[in-house]
Order: sequence, then structure tokens, then C-alpha cells
Amino acid sequence: MAEIIDISGRRREADEDRFAEQAESLKRLIHCLACPMHCARCGQSLEDEVGLPLGPQLPVRLCLSCGRDYRAYLGRLSRPQAPRAPWQNEAWERSWRAWIDLHQSLLDLARSPEFQAMMNETAYTDE
Repeated sequence: MAEIIDISGRRREADEDRFAEQAESLKRLIHCLACPMHCARCGQSLEDEVGLPLGPQLPVRLCLSCGRDYRAYLGRLSRPQAPRAPWQNEAWERSWRAWIDLHQSLLDLARSPEFQAMMNETAYTDE
């Protein structure tokens, strides 16, 4: 009868490799989320612009164009009947809500004890 090969060690190594790859991907996502060099909404370089910080709750920067659009969104929330641009419809409002919710949830994840522990275990390298 053929020898029995124990593959549990190989499976464990494959699982660890997959976990490390997923963890590194998540680290890059969180690291790039609050990059002060790019607009968090459209990705435009902010090298020539100051950028609009959204505040301590959502510490990301927007380019001037996205910043104006964000202020228009906030204006729509406080004054729903105010004049607006043609594209500033319900779908536009939903896109801003979804974008804010996505970024807030990623920042909440980044602040979680589990994520912080993972970050402390391995140093992030920007390669």
C-alpha cells in the first residue's frame, strides 16, 4: 500500500499565505484611504491643491471640485428645496451617502482593536 501523505501542514501553510495576502491588501486599502496626496472621492492628485479636509469624523481630503460637490450635498441636506444643478438628484444624494458610509466603515475598521493588533504584528511596507 502506498504511503499516506499528510497534507494538513500544506493546507495550513496555504491558509496562512492566503490570510497574509488578504491582510496586506486590507492594510494597503486603509493606508491609501486617508492619503493626503489624492482626492478621496475622485483620486485626483492634490499636489497643487490644498484639498478640503472633511474633519475629524472622516479625515480624508477632497479636491476643490469634489469639495464643492460635497458642500452642495450638505446644502441639499439642510435646504432640500434650494436650487440645484441638474445632476444633483436622488441618485447623486445616494452616491454621496454611500461614499461617506463606505469611508466611515473603513475608518471604523482601521480603528478597531483587531486591525490595530494586525498592524502592530507586521509593519506596512509601501512597495
